Amino acid sequence: MALDFSTCPPAGHQDRVTGYERCEKLFLGRHRELWNLQPGKYQLRRYIVANFAGLISRLCADFLFGEHPDFLAPAGDDDAQEALDNLVARNGLHLMCYESALANSFRGDAVLKVRRGKRTPQSKEPEAIIEEIPASIYFPELDEDNVRHVLRATLAWRKRDPTNPAITYLRLEEHEPGTIRHRLLRYSSGQATEQVPLNTLEAYKDLPEAEETGLEFIPLFHVPNFRYGSRFWGISDYDGLESLFEATNNRLSQVDLVLDKHVAPKIILPPGFLDEDGKVHFEQMETIQIDPGSSPPSYMTWEGQLAAAYQEIDRLLELMFMLSETAPSAFGLDKFGVAESGRALRLRLLRTLAKVNRKRVYYDAGLKAALLTAQLLDVTLGSGKYEAAEPTIQWADGLPEDMVEMVEIESQRLAAGNSSMESSVRRLDGPDAVEAEMGRIAEETGQAVALTGGAGGTRGAAPAGGQE
Repeated sequence: MALDFSTCPPAGHQDRVTGYERCEKLFLGRHRELWNLQPGKYQLRRYIVANFAGLISRLCADFLFGEHPDFLAPAGDDDAQEALDNLVARNGLHLMCYESALANSFRGDAVLKVRRGKRTPQSKEPEAIIEEIPASIYFPELDEDNVRHVLRATLAWRKRDPTNPAITYLRLEEHEPGTIRHRLLRYSSGQATEQVPLNTLEAYKDLPEAEETGLEFIPLFHVPNFRYGSRFWGISDYDGLESLFEATNNRLSQVDLVLDKHVAPKIILPPGFLDEDGKVHFEQMETIQIDPGSSPPSYMTWEGQLAAAYQEIDRLLELMFMLSETAPSAFGLDKFGVAESGRALRLRLLRTLAKVNRKRVYYDAGLKAALLTAQLLDVTLGSGKYEAAEPTIQWADGLPEDMVEMVEIESQRLAAGNSSMESSVRRLDGPDAVEAEMGRIAEETGQAVALTGGAGGTRGAAPAGGQE
């Protein structure tokens, strides 16, 4: 069913886009704005935000893309590997993926777009470009017989006229297999009205109304954060946690208020300590004489139940750690002390690593499809002279390496004969160091053999000399 863009977002997508905006405010720590809090019921002078939401997203992105994954072409195809490395470098894929993982965490969705064109207006030649687009401008039309099958997809966003900011347009980029159509609509008061020529705006004067991609599929790849079988859209990492965020902020703010009040408590005075103007005789505060049965001056204090407040905060943090699948060990808050080895740390981070691996499965599929599409565009429409093929992605786990443990494992594998020296060096020092390190090992081994052989030859030559 075609989408109606008389309003944007179109019907059926308003709640999703609003949810993205809400979760982005959680991520940025703009909680007071999100919940529209005003001094009133508790008269809070300060609203303290413990931005656990942003912490969850940054942690996941660090584990997922903090260490660069390796993108590998089929073994032995050096031309394809060189082209793949160039695609990764030219598109800044590592940085783009890290930023995408941040947004994917709080939105629940990320979208990768592959196109061929000039990267900047100053670029001389078109090239294959991989970029992330906000999921809030992505509007797919799904097959009613298969919720995961996208029939068509439209990218829609508002565009202001640079010569007159009071005029706004709705820019539409409509994707079908093999074709992309471009449209520009006038947009005012939340409604799209008439269609206008693309050259109405200087930026689109050379843009055709339709272009052929040469592809049998739509070059837009949806990467959900996670989802279940009957659902197309992904689920945010904050789903089910908002009430915990709000309760934690509220309790911290109330504790702050109580402590502020106790810094300067009010004093209670019996009759006779105030003059006619209502001022205290301070000279009487040094030495105080009271009549029998009179009450001495005292400070008004209030039992703030801070112990109970701190217990609730601790419990809220435990619930947030548990429901967000975040291990306290990731922040050095492990109650059992410092992990004694890399293996022990991995066991303590088991749920967090499982969560990151769940995200990795979706990114693995999305990046492979995007890179294959970029290669196809490079080969069919560009100057690529290699065979396009789906790459292999070697992922890191994001944890610091325990070199002592790794060396022990590699030594045991070499001794058992189930690993080659080259593979061992590759795992320990990385693929870039293999050639140089293997050359040094071969050189040192050759020197050792030469020295041993020379010593053996000398010992064997003595009897021959004696016979002469």
